[in-house]
Amino acid sequence: MKNKYIAIEGNIGVGKTTLAEFLANHFKGSLLLEEFAENKFLKLFYQTKDYAFHSEMQFLLDRSLQMNTFFEQDHSIVFSDFHIEKSLVFSNMNLSKSNYCMVENIHKSLFKNYPTPDMLIFLDSDIEQISKNIKSRNRDFEKDLGTEYLENLIKNYNFWLNKLKIPINKKTRSLIGLVPQEFPLENFESVIETVKFSRGLFGKSPDPFYIEKILKSLNLWEKKDTPIIALSGGMKRRVLIAKALSHKPKILFLDEPTSGVDVQLRKGMWDLISTLKKDGVTVILTTHYIKEAEVIADRVGILSKGKLILVEEKKDLIQKFGKKIVSVELKEKLKSIPKALSNQNVSLSKDNQSVLFEVNNSDNQMSMANTLKVIVNTGLSIKDVNTIESSLEDIFLEIIADEESS
Repeated sequence: MKNKYIAIEGNIGVGKTTLAEFLANHFKGSLLLEEFAENKFLKLFYQTKDYAFHSEMQFLLDRSLQMNTFFEQDHSIVFSDFHIEKSLVFSNMNLSKSNYCMVENIHKSLFKNYPTPDMLIFLDSDIEQISKNIKSRNRDFEKDLGTEYLENLIKNYNFWLNKLKIPINKKTRSLIGLVPQEFPLENFESVIETVKFSRGLFGKSPDPFYIEKILKSLNLWEKKDTPIIALSGGMKRRVLIAKALSHKPKILFLDEPTSGVDVQLRKGMWDLISTLKKDGVTVILTTHYIKEAEVIADRVGILSKGKLILVEEKKDLIQKFGKKIVSVELKEKLKSIPKALSNQNVSLSKDNQSVLFEVNNSDNQMSMANTLKVIVNTGLSIKDVNTIESSLEDIFLEIIADEESS
């Protein structure tokens, strides 16, 4: 393989596979996903550590065979949800010293000719969130996975990362801003000092004029000297956004940014996001409020049960899955559909006052015109013609229903 190989690592349940699938879809790359379901010792290991060596050896050998087959083919760019040294991280934690040395020696022999990732993306999250993620994916063998195991695993990952001696690129970090759903704020700090402090964390020099501009755009300037504890939930969310913008990031992650805020503030945040987009900031937003995605998103991804099932340009998504109901209101009620319309896939409204038919957005516009022409040619007296188009929420519900039924 001549080009890029990107590995994603992190604790169990942190979102490695979801991110790998998203990136592969977005960049039209190849996916290399761990085949954990093939390991017959994994479930036994979670019950008793007596099977730790068998489980780690099975993973080691399976990954070697999988990578051998995978890299026999050419790939322009590869996204993997595991690093080739993952076995060493888990073996260091779960095995005796002698068994670890055995695994390490076998690993060196098996993996010496495989490509090393050009980039490592390491995902981190708090144990509480990871535990929720693990519970939501509902795998029987993980149901008794305790927080102690997860905490020990992250310690071993940190040890491994230090051993790799990967430099932390502060310049890259400064390109990213994050607005979490929770409120990790110091209650007794003032608004302006909180935002200034965040800017300083990224090594940015003071810029009072820029800080003032941010606070004014979020209607926080009059509250600049107010302690965080005295703010409402909506105001605290604005402070989180101000913190995230304080160092002028190029990529902004927003996790449920309008959760629990009033209609006026929600509209204000939408306007702010639109402005950021115009200024060249890439905004990645998670939301349960589908109207929000419909108003401000350019691309839409749909997550169901922890799995990314679709990523599309919003306009393409609406074009592909959207539908249009055409209602031809008549001057007089009908008792039944005229014979001339029997082949047109039309129906009567409940009040028998309108003829209804459905047109997919992906259909040629001639489909709608032809059906209307047949209706007109029947000689029916038409009072009005209306169309009702699918909202993004309608499309979302239909896609989720199809996914759950398949």
